[in-house]
This record gives sequence, C-alpha cells and structure tokens, in this order.
Amino acid sequence: MSTQSEIDGWIGEAAELLELGPDQLRKLDDEVAAEIVRRARELFVAGDPRVWWLSLKVPTTSHPAPADPDDDVRALFPTSVERCWFVPAPADEGAPSVYELEAEALMPLLGELPFFEYYVIDPDYRWLLAETDHNEILVAPAPRELTDDRGRPIWTPLVRVTQVGGGAASALDAEVAGGRLHVGIPATDEAELREQLAAAFTRLGLTIVALEEVEPLSARAEPEDWRMALGREAAWSGEIRFHTFHGES
Repeated sequence: MSTQSEIDGWIGEAAELLELGPDQLRKLDDEVAAEIVRRARELFVAGDPRVWWLSLKVPTTSHPAPADPDDDVRALFPTSVERCWFVPAPADEGAPSVYELEAEALMPLLGELPFFEYYVIDPDYRWLLAETDHNEILVAPAPRELTDDRGRPIWTPLVRVTQVGGGAASALDAEVAGGRLHVGIPATDEAELREQLAAAFTRLGLTIVALEEVEPLSARAEPEDWRMALGREAAWSGEIRFHTFHGES
C-alpha cells in the first residue's frame, strides 16, 4: 500500500492536470481533518481496525468498483451532495489527509490516480462510501435516528406472539421461532404503540400474547440495543420492523 505522502503527491499532480481549483478540491488543515476523521470513526467504525471497512458498525451494501470510465460512483451515494470529503486510506499509520471535493470532480480525480483504498463521506455524516482492495465498493448509511420524521420516538418492545394463520405470517416463520420478536415502531406513547402493533400483527396473521421491555428506543443507554432493534436482519410491514430476540447474525 502507498504512504500518505505519496498519495498527497499524486492528488496534487492530478489536481494540476485536471486544472481543479481550490473551490473544487482542497486539502483541509490538520485540525479540521482530525475532527472529521474522529467523527466518522465514531459513527461508522467499530474498534480500531487496520482499515475502516474491515469493521464497519452499520449494515452496508456491496457493489463492484466501476470498470467503465462512464460509470460514476456518485450513483451509489444514498443522498446526492454537491461537495463531499475524500479520505485516502494510506499504509502508514499517521493521521489520514482529508480533502474537500466537488462531487462532480470525484470520478475525473480517481481516473488520474493509481489505485489506493479511500473513503468518501457525506459532509452531514449521513453515509460513508469505501473502495476496498477487493475491487468492491461498500456503502454504509449512518445509524438511524431514534425518532421518525415527525419526531415520534421509536419504541422497541420485546413481543411474545402466536401464529394464527398462514399467508403473510409464513414469511416470518424463521423470525418468530420461539414466539419472541423485537419490534421497532414509532409511536407517541404506549397506547398508540399497542394500537399500531395490534393492526400490523393482524395483517401478518399473528396475535400478541405479551409485550416485554416496553420503552422508547431513546431510553436505552447502549448503542448495541438500537443496532439490534434497527439492524440488518429484518422483515418489514408498514412502519414496523421485526427482529429475532437474539439480534443480528
């Protein structure tokens, strides 16, 4: 792998070749870069891996790296942005450089650079994109908020259920093994929660036997709790997300 000094040199040469001005590409000062890296690691990375993408703490989608010059990585951005942060992943263990980049300049810049692993970060920290040394691009959204778009808290009771029919419920057979599910649902209070659960479970051919651990997600202190409640193993019915009691695989 290349060192940060080598990568910075390549980026400088590519910027000159492409005639990218400071409004299109600029290297951020060390203090600003360090804060961006700190915040991105806090949101997206678990532990202290050799490279971030080895230990992303949120579910990711995987895509082949563009093989055609006309392919544009920006199509993989979960939300479009005019500017982004470009963070090379060097071999040396020093603090990585961070570049503020006009999004339209990303593909031309990459086209002039030799390969190295890198990250692209939304300036609002809504997502992180990584190109790995396996010719793969991973896209990780930021952890979900603890409230919905209308500001209602997400409640995450543990629900004990029984099945009363086939149909939609058959798709959840594996999820309801043992009759216990985690549920994530926005509601103003417990009464609204129970009303919405009853309607959704009826559609699924399930009957609620009991609610356990009934509390808003925001009341849970440990982030692992909401990662389990809003994690990658899920089946949707309207606004409700169902999970096994044992959490993510």
